[in-house]
Amino acid sequence: MYESTSGEKGMIRDCSIAFVRWASIAVLALGTSGCGREDPPHGPNDGNRQANARTSRTESANAPERPGRILLFSMDTVRADRVSGYGAAATTPNLEEIAAEGVRFTDFYAAASFTLPATMSIFTGLDALEHGLWNEAAVLAPSVPTLAELLRKAGYRTQAFHEGGYVDAEFGFDRGFDRYVAYPQRKVVEESLWLILDWMRSATSEPYFLFLHTYTAHDPYGGFDLYRREHPERGLPTSKEIEQWRREFPKREPGETSHAATVSAEIRKLCTLFNQLANDNFERLGCGYNYLPAGFPDTPHFDLDRTALLRGYENRIRSIDRAIGQIRSLLLELDQWDDTLFIITSDHGEAFFEHGLYRHDLVPFNEVLKIPLIISYPRLLRERGVRDVAGVTWHLDLLPTILSLANVPYPGNLRGVDLTPRLIENGNGADDRVVFPGVLRIPNEGMEPIRRVAVSSRFKLIEGHLKFGDSEGLLFDLRESPEEQHNLRTERVEIFNEFTERIRRYERELEPRPAIHRATRKPITTLPGEFPAKFTLSPEEEEALRALGYRD
Repeated sequence: MYESTSGEKGMIRDCSIAFVRWASIAVLALGTSGCGREDPPHGPNDGNRQANARTSRTESANAPERPGRILLFSMDTVRADRVSGYGAAATTPNLEEIAAEGVRFTDFYAAASFTLPATMSIFTGLDALEHGLWNEAAVLAPSVPTLAELLRKAGYRTQAFHEGGYVDAEFGFDRGFDRYVAYPQRKVVEESLWLILDWMRSATSEPYFLFLHTYTAHDPYGGFDLYRREHPERGLPTSKEIEQWRREFPKREPGETSHAATVSAEIRKLCTLFNQLANDNFERLGCGYNYLPAGFPDTPHFDLDRTALLRGYENRIRSIDRAIGQIRSLLLELDQWDDTLFIITSDHGEAFFEHGLYRHDLVPFNEVLKIPLIISYPRLLRERGVRDVAGVTWHLDLLPTILSLANVPYPGNLRGVDLTPRLIENGNGADDRVVFPGVLRIPNEGMEPIRRVAVSSRFKLIEGHLKFGDSEGLLFDLRESPEEQHNLRTERVEIFNEFTERIRRYERELEPRPAIHRATRKPITTLPGEFPAKFTLSPEEEEALRALGYRD
């Protein structure tokens, strides 16, 4: 665990970011900062926050009072169609129960295709090319206000429990938080959940904003032992063979040639499959890759293997749902549920070869871009009737919606829209609205120019790339081809051209606030596809990203 705290103006104090393995963690001191000293009981600026808490509960057209608690839960890597209520999946009974007295947005899209830019869009309400957090050298510009800063200024206590990686404090995510506490992967919904629940029990004297983030559904997905047990005909290696390979082919240090490049093809395939279904990154084998190759769909056991991958993935989503259920149960026990604004979403989804692509690196299809959004605020929504709201919405709408419900002004203009009227009036979105997710490469995979997507309630245009199947671009009618299989680029030329022009107009209207280079401290003026000034991550950051499979 490590922790960052923010000072009065949201500046980052110098805290150690050493990534401590869970086995060595004995105690979390909930009342102390991660900088090795005591903070005031409720963090800095406490007197001003309590004064604001007493004076800012004013009437508004959107809500009679602001919520006493705001919880924002980001389920990393969770796609919409694997959440109950969005498709045939039956993975999240607790989320389904929450949606039954809240609102489920059926056409919600990520702002970007991987965690760093997508989550910063949630925090700032800005497009990825506006906030500039699309590479590992960047930290958010001080002039850009964040959701936590605005809520803290309005009187909310601000706290986060997260799992590092691409939501690490070093990128500026901790700005505005009294405490920004990091755990290893999956601990937020597993071993550390009781600490989070204890914090919630203690935070009863003033309104608070709590951000929770987990990589539980991120690869590796787990489930190898179950797969081997249920399908002996697959010929998977025994536990004894796996341990022998672990000794014989230890993981190499960064920069060294992987054993996967030198072992036999058969061992490499089995080790690579194991690495996708391992319980965590530390279990992965040096004789295989962390990423399935492009030719994987042509292998003889593809259907069976893919089913195992999806089952592991869905079981991880079930784990997240159980944790959300415990959070809800505690709020009910404390008689706080009705007065809690609870937003549950994801940063992006995950591809399992639906279009020949795997995971979420440079993937423009809905398995990655279409994600869940469920909003619960029982005091306002319980008696509103319709629970599903159609019409395209996206990450950029979250900040204006949360601020509106909390009666907090934003100092400037926002690109997203306030969804409060849809919550209250049960109204669907306008059919002609278009949102513009950005498809980006994960930094360790190399740099490419951003590919923009334009999506409305009916049509979706994807800028071209050979990896997508058409270098000129793709156009889908989502009513006729919801699985995005029938490219209409040459059949509906007028729609293709209209949406292409909409992308150009959207990008011309962007107002970049250049991120700051973490080494040079100068604004980053390069665009995706152009490398900024050289930057080397710390060993702790490298290890945190390696634990998520972003480093070999």
